[in-house]
Amino acid sequence: MGDLASQPPLYPLNLVNAKLPGSNGLHQILINDQGLIQAISPMSAVTQIPSPTLDVGGDWISLGGVGSTN
Repeated sequence: MGDLASQPPLYPLNLVNAKLPGSNGLHQILINDQGLIQAISPMSAVTQIPSPTLDVGGDWISLGGVGSTN
């Protein structure tokens, strides 16, 4: 497996076709080189898809956890 230092960097990263809790439709999530969310846009408004890109195929993405209303 090797250590983390020998692994390629995870960021920047562009997630596409992501579902978000509390929001309708699919979204693009841009993550900057520091691992922070730079922007969230509905896929219907996306005009360019930068690389590297991970198509999550309509899966739910939780931005830091999902809370409960109970």
